Amino acid sequence: MKRTQSLLVSMAVLSPLLMMSCATKVTVVEPVVTTHVVYSPGENLTALTKVHETTYKCDFPFGGDNGRNLFFVVHDNTGFYNIYRKDSPTGMSMSQITGGRSRNTTPSYSAATNMVAFDGRPEGTSVSDIYIVNALQGGALTQVTNTPDYHEQYPSISRDGKKIVYEKRLRTADVKNTEIWIKNMQTNETTQLGLGRTPAFSPDGRSIVFVKYSNDGYNTSICTINSDGSNLTQLTDASMGIVWRPCFSPDGTKIVFQCKKLEKGDNDLYIIDRNGNNLTQITMNKSYDGEPYWANDGNIYFTSDRGGKDGQYQIWRFKYNTPSISYNTPSAVSPQSSQQSSGQYATYHTVASGETITDIARRYGITVRDVVKWNNLTTMTIKQGMKLKVSAQ
Repeated sequence: MKRTQSLLVSMAVLSPLLMMSCATKVTVVEPVVTTHVVYSPGENLTALTKVHETTYKCDFPFGGDNGRNLFFVVHDNTGFYNIYRKDSPTGMSMSQITGGRSRNTTPSYSAATNMVAFDGRPEGTSVSDIYIVNALQGGALTQVTNTPDYHEQYPSISRDGKKIVYEKRLRTADVKNTEIWIKNMQTNETTQLGLGRTPAFSPDGRSIVFVKYSNDGYNTSICTINSDGSNLTQLTDASMGIVWRPCFSPDGTKIVFQCKKLEKGDNDLYIIDRNGNNLTQITMNKSYDGEPYWANDGNIYFTSDRGGKDGQYQIWRFKYNTPSISYNTPSAVSPQSSQQSSGQYATYHTVASGETITDIARRYGITVRDVVKWNNLTTMTIKQGMKLKVSAQ
């Protein structure tokens, strides 16, 4: 929209030849505000839902596994960001996990330890570091990294909470020189895996997916590597554009990520098999669709400004047709899934020595009441070898 107005400019202080009043027309160009549609032709998004909406921008969703504990970032009007949690992703109530004058972002949650890892940059500091905080209560932060003059960002905490993988870059260095590091939270040992950005653990913690810059330092590719640094594999070609924020599916067989193609100005979501086959575009809106997290009930949470003004990001989700999975951790006995006549999956956990109902509930991100109800328990005492249902299906 353009608006034209008359502006009287006084020239009395200029030379006698210019000592006159003149009316000068000034054209003021107002910014164009784009409003995106909710659906675009070609999209087949089952149960597409905006799960959170505020007047503030929200992004970086993580969680929602078993329909609980969705974490995300809220940008307030002071220029700072903080992390919030919704006990029910589609519910109204939420609690603030971090506070203060800081830019706290990119949360990653471990149900086994009830901890959230994130990167934070407090006011007055020039670099970001990795922190952890109690996921349910918030409170005091524990600083995980503290390398002077280095940005340490985009943490991914393993399901068992024992390791954190993150990116690390000298503050003055080019982003294509960003490195991927793993920190053992039990020994404090750190290991460099190579160059790359936005790493994320596989559900079993044995592999990491990340993006790697091409030689031009602009486009990126999806890559995987074992957590011990072996078996580096490139899954997409850099000619695809700028790919970002990859995330494994609950069963570890697929990867969802965002991509900004060279010929387009928006970001869309794509899914590819872990072996690099079957690349599929999922969203086709002109909105920003990015920062996906694939929950174990098949819902993919993502950041988007679809259905609203350009840049007014909120948290959305849709259902992708995969069976529900409950995550295993290295210290747990492998859960067993049995397919029922409905086509859905019920997931069971075999009780290990010394385990309590509380331990199992925390491991799978459910409540003690859920365990008792789903298994018709009449006592809180459980024995080694018992098979307990740990999903609602």
